[in-house]
Amino acid sequence: MLDPDPLPPTWTAEHVGKRLIEAHAVLNRVPMKLAPAGYGAMWPAYRHEAGELAHQAGAGTLAIGRNVIVRTASADEVARMNEALQWPMQFLGATPHAAEYVNWWASHSEPQEEDRPTSYLQIIADALNAAKKVVR
Repeated sequence: MLDPDPLPPTWTAEHVGKRLIEAHAVLNRVPMKLAPAGYGAMWPAYRHEAGELAHQAGAGTLAIGRNVIVRTASADEVARMNEALQWPMQFLGATPHAAEYVNWWASHSEPQEEDRPTSYLQIIADALNAAKKVVR
């Protein structure tokens, strides 16, 4: 797949922050079941044709029941997410409160926000630059 945000030649705090925010956004799109479904409809889900979806949207019934269109994460996005979510504990593990804070910030932030924890993100960036391993 074509990556809309190519890897930088040198990691910076800003780029690490964007990747962590992206990882938490992907995590929110990954389907998660916390408990068995229990009783439910016995009919399998099926795909609607575009005309049916347009009719349902016009009638205002598109969001009812199983007809909700949900964009799930691709395999590439999940791989990038898994890689980036390890960074705070991997590189800030000596100070767990820092890793917890960075994860909290990334899960509650937008990419353009300026209140990023720059010092912690720079520690991660420096570690990624020093590791010289392939990052997606």
